[in-house]
Amino acid sequence: MYPDGMKSMTLAEAAAQLGMSSDTLRHQIHNGRLKATRVGPLWVVSPREVERYRAENRGHLGRPAIVRG
Repeated sequence: MYPDGMKSMTLAEAAAQLGMSSDTLRHQIHNGRLKATRVGPLWVVSPREVERYRAENRGHLGRPAIVRG
């Protein structure tokens, strides 16, 4: 639990909310784009941080679309 009383979520839960893979979020953590805490073997992130990440990366998540035609 975080100091403001918010419960943490696992990286898998955050990935599901963002529609991304856990591996992608792990990469974002290592690059300093997503703040998370290591608890044993797991990464945990606050719901507030997930929303901040979503807002800052709206329209920039995932790989660019491939236009075929």
